[in-house]
Amino acid sequence: MLPYSTSWMQRVDEEQVLLPPTETFRAGSLVWDLALYRMAPELQAYRDTFGPECSSKVGLDAARCVTDVIKASSHPEDPKN
Repeated sequence: MLPYSTSWMQRVDEEQVLLPPTETFRAGSLVWDLALYRMAPELQAYRDTFGPECSSKVGLDAARCVTDVIKASSHPEDPKN
């Protein structure tokens, strides 16, 4: 699927999660500049992987979509995946 994967879990206040998405938004100390991420060549593998299912979604719906794509491609019986 992807050349590598990592995750970063962080607590975020509920009111911050409920804010409408913007071009540059944050969740706790994590900051996303969407214009930069849309164009970065090193992120093309991620766009190819998640774009077909998730590109029309924003905010929490996009996060859930990415989670669903990862879950659908995971194989719990094979721990290296």
